[in-house]
Amino acid sequence: MQAPFAAVFGLLVAAENAYLGWLLWDADPGWGWYLVLPVVLAGAAVAGAVLVHRGRALGSRVSGSAVLAAACVLPMVGLIGLALFFAALGGGQAAWWALLLVVGPVGGLVLALQRPVRQWSAARPARSGGRGR
Repeated sequence: MQAPFAAVFGLLVAAENAYLGWLLWDADPGWGWYLVLPVVLAGAAVAGAVLVHRGRALGSRVSGSAVLAAACVLPMVGLIGLALFFAALGGGQAAWWALLLVVGPVGGLVLALQRPVRQWSAARPARSGGRGR
């Protein structure tokens, strides 16, 4: 029952990454190298959310919940760092908004690491193509 909620939080993380990418793009319109990270992170979050929702794994070794958890860690660390940076500069309101955005990655990470979600999207060993003996 927790897998759909994990997928929703994964989509929330993707939306936050897209928003942060849009903020970077809006400051300097054009496709610069600095837009690669938000686009890749948003794509990874969407992929993790879809894998968790469908109960699939990425190959035979990586579960869908691991993809979602990995896609949530970097935005969480980045947003916490951004909040600390704004707090050090004395921008209280900006720091609180950055901390509010941390809710998405933390929720996605916590739900992706829950046992029911890990079991739902676990990597299963590859089946042999031959008949049983």
